[in-house]
Amino acid sequence: MKKRKIGRNLFYNVTYQVLIVFLPLILSPYLSRTLGAYSTGIYSYNFSIANYFVIFANLGISMYGNRLIASVKDDENNLNKAFCSLLYFHLIISSFVFILYIFYSVFIANDDWQIVLILSVYVASSIFDITWFFFGIEEFKTTVFRNVLVKITKFLLVFIFVKSPDDLWIYTLIMSVGYLVSELIVWPFLLKKIKFVKISFQEIISHFKPNLILFLPVIAVSVYTYMDKIMLGILSNKSEVGFYEYSEKVIEIPKSIIRAIGTVMLPMTTNLFVNGKKDENKKMIEKTMFYVLFISIPIVFGIIAIADDFAPLYFGVDYERSGTLIAMLSPVLLFNVWGNVIRTQYLIPSHRDKAYILSLFSGALINIIVNLILIPHLGSIGAVIGTIFAEGFVCIFETFVARKHINILNYLKNSLIFLPGSIIMFLVVLTFKFYVDTSILNLILEILIGISVYLIYLIIVLLLSKNKFILELKQDLKKKKNKLFKNKN
Repeated sequence: MKKRKIGRNLFYNVTYQVLIVFLPLILSPYLSRTLGAYSTGIYSYNFSIANYFVIFANLGISMYGNRLIASVKDDENNLNKAFCSLLYFHLIISSFVFILYIFYSVFIANDDWQIVLILSVYVASSIFDITWFFFGIEEFKTTVFRNVLVKITKFLLVFIFVKSPDDLWIYTLIMSVGYLVSELIVWPFLLKKIKFVKISFQEIISHFKPNLILFLPVIAVSVYTYMDKIMLGILSNKSEVGFYEYSEKVIEIPKSIIRAIGTVMLPMTTNLFVNGKKDENKKMIEKTMFYVLFISIPIVFGIIAIADDFAPLYFGVDYERSGTLIAMLSPVLLFNVWGNVIRTQYLIPSHRDKAYILSLFSGALINIIVNLILIPHLGSIGAVIGTIFAEGFVCIFETFVARKHINILNYLKNSLIFLPGSIIMFLVVLTFKFYVDTSILNLILEILIGISVYLIYLIIVLLLSKNKFILELKQDLKKKKNKLFKNKN
């Protein structure tokens, strides 16, 4: 039953994470032609400012709320008290931040006032955000379903109503109202699961310090998200920002799968820690690491193999440089995978918050220093190198902190089984590319050939390997086959 629940939650969350990456990839070429660079720039600039208000409105509630609810979900009284006290705390903070944004939009933001005011709807949406509760009780279906529905609706509305740069306000309104609706539509589901109880002010304010501690990583991550582009714009030029932006969009697709796995596993591992089941937690970390490396290692080699064909075919012939950046950025996935498992299944559940925060801030500082040195000379390539150094440091630091709880050699040994197949796939795709021209058809063939080669390798591994997780996977597949055969009879 537990395996089925994890699999179901992973499916829901991976579906959503992939969707929020794929839709912008489809939408970006359309918006670049209809809104134009100037109007897109107005939206991006003002949305970035509004987004910082949302970050402050939420503090660290995403991680903290998820962890808190997961730790008390088996006790109805404690669950009601924990939810209500945290909700009231969040309402106070987010409402105060919303008032600050209105002050900013009326008295400070002189330019683009119409867009700034429309974005106040987006800032207001943070007041009603209770996603952390559903993640904490491991009910991902509700939040994922609403997000998929809202995202697709916004996607269609943009294509229907946004036709020129003059429609920027319509685009902003669609985006902002979409955020608000996505938060509001889950409240009816909440009322079936929670009873509102009386909470003292002391209980409410007790959430401030732990929320603030987990807010610091959010700020550090925002440096990763925005600082590279800001520094590229200042130290290099806007074209380099564009190349880097589109490269990141491609790498974000497999990263979304990693985030989904971490989000799904966090409440479960937190619950194991709370109940003192450390051995079970260790086994779960090892198993999760095995499967995420099983996914990510071939993806890295596959991206490197096709990047130089993909970028100009998708983004246009002017974006050949993005192909180089995509190939260079792809190894970052391995650091991201490893670090994400360590932090979401050990550091955060075990309340090693200081180590978690220190790792992210150290990585952010390294990123900035390397960027300052390399971007003036190498442009977007310098930004990529800065990201590699930063992500690599964070991964190594977090592994060092968790070294007594995890078996690093076992993790590496388990993952090496996927390396030969990934290298063979990479070489076969490169050989095929050598004999054909660059075209959409040939790019599709490259992808299909790569997938086929790796699947053949996996079948051989399934037949011959004695790895405990492979043996377990074989047993699971055999059970499903027998069950399917029974149902047919």
